[in-house]
Order: sequence, then structure tokens, then C-alpha cells
Amino acid sequence: MKLTNYNGNVEMIAGLKQVNDADFPLMEANAIQTREDGTRLDEELNSIHNQLNAVSEGNTIAITDDETGVTYELHVINGKLTLIQQGG
Repeated sequence: MKLTNYNGNVEMIAGLKQVNDADFPLMEANAIQTREDGTRLDEELNSIHNQLNAVSEGNTIAITDDETGVTYELHVINGKLTLIQQGG
């Protein structure tokens, strides 16, 4: 299956609400494919979580967009995350 480069939003089902205002997932994250190589949403989220945990005040990590090849630097400055595109 080939994924397309869709940049819009998809609203699968609107207005669903459990009794007593409880929340529930419509799909499990491991059931959603995010890349043509079979990468799943839960794997993407874990990768992002691990990268964010690796950054602390004054440290920098480089992140490269796999599709565009654009590199960004992620900084923590005064407790706020800052993402800076490199080379542009």
C-alpha cells in the first residue's frame, strides 16, 4: 500500500462521547501506519518522546525530516522547546 502526501485534516467521526464525559480512543496507535516502510503511530510517538527526553536545558539535538531531508535543531531555552531549521 502506498501512502499519499496528504496535508489536510481527516475527521473520522465527530460527536462521539461516552457516558459521564469519559474519553476513549477510536483506534489504537499501533493500528495506524504512518510511513510506507510500515512504521506505526505508536513507534513514531515513542521516538518523539525519547528524543524530547534526551533534551535538557542548554542541550541541543538535531532532528532530520526523513521525507524532506531538512534538519532542525531542538533547544531547551528557559524551559521552552525551540525548533530551528538549519540551512534556511
